[in-house]
Amino acid sequence: MTRAAALAAAWLILIASAASPVDAVGQDAGAPLGAPIDLSTFRVRRTIPPGPPGLTALTLDPSALAHSRIVDVRVATADGRQVPYLIERLDQPLAVTLPALRKAGGDEPRLPPAGGGARSVYRLHMPGAGLPPSQLILQTSAPVFDRSIQIVASPQGNGRKSRDVTAWTVVSARWRHANPGNVPPPLTLDLPRLGSEEAWLVVNEGDNQPLPLAEPRLLLPAYRLRFVRPTEAPLLLLYGRDDLDAPRYDLALLAPRLLETEAREVRAAPEAPAPAGGAQFTTRLFWGALVLAVAVLLILVVRLVRQ
Repeated sequence: MTRAAALAAAWLILIASAASPVDAVGQDAGAPLGAPIDLSTFRVRRTIPPGPPGLTALTLDPSALAHSRIVDVRVATADGRQVPYLIERLDQPLAVTLPALRKAGGDEPRLPPAGGGARSVYRLHMPGAGLPPSQLILQTSAPVFDRSIQIVASPQGNGRKSRDVTAWTVVSARWRHANPGNVPPPLTLDLPRLGSEEAWLVVNEGDNQPLPLAEPRLLLPAYRLRFVRPTEAPLLLLYGRDDLDAPRYDLALLAPRLLETEAREVRAAPEAPAPAGGAQFTTRLFWGALVLAVAVLLILVVRLVRQ
């Protein structure tokens, strides 16, 4: 019997012999940890709160989707041992309600030219920069309307606003409804991966009043990790490495069984914000040290010349 087959048999015996489907896996002897990994090499480390041992499920939130490549996600113990997991792509997308639409304050980039008539410009606040391709859902209560819709983004990226830069059109569509007796259907816009946390919604109103718009919704691809918590201790959700491929765990041999087994749902702690001014401080320190070194060299040169 090969090592992989023996491991699979041991796991199946544990599953079948336990009383609870959640606790059927995850006892210390039956949940072997993976290889060690250097925690310091990941840009993001988030805490998974403590909980009972057993089969556990964690859905990746928008922050994880934005700042990872999915294949670089790891679950680990505090001492750097990998916790093997299965990843499943869910049929139901991850729905995120965006903040209510508000008119842009005049600091938006220069918009692409449009036809005659008025247009309304709203700022879209995304839940993170670098989100995977998604769908934006718009809804209105207007009984009859015909509008041209655009989503535009600034090539300058996050936090940089200048009317000297022309925004590029991400997606455009025509939205119309001519049956006042029925609820108007929502408009679904396919968004590519955006490098910024903000974009702009442009509604070409023509000679009409502004179209009333509800809070937009974003539909993201949903991924869930299933892993066996070995102990009650907190774990770490890691991601943010460009050199990692998808992990290969022996746990994949049990995928058909574990994906059908009930699991305890957990959430990781929010991402810690990056230290404010950390990069600027490092740059200033570098230039300060360089200037000091040059000054010392000049003093030495002057002394040598005098001698």
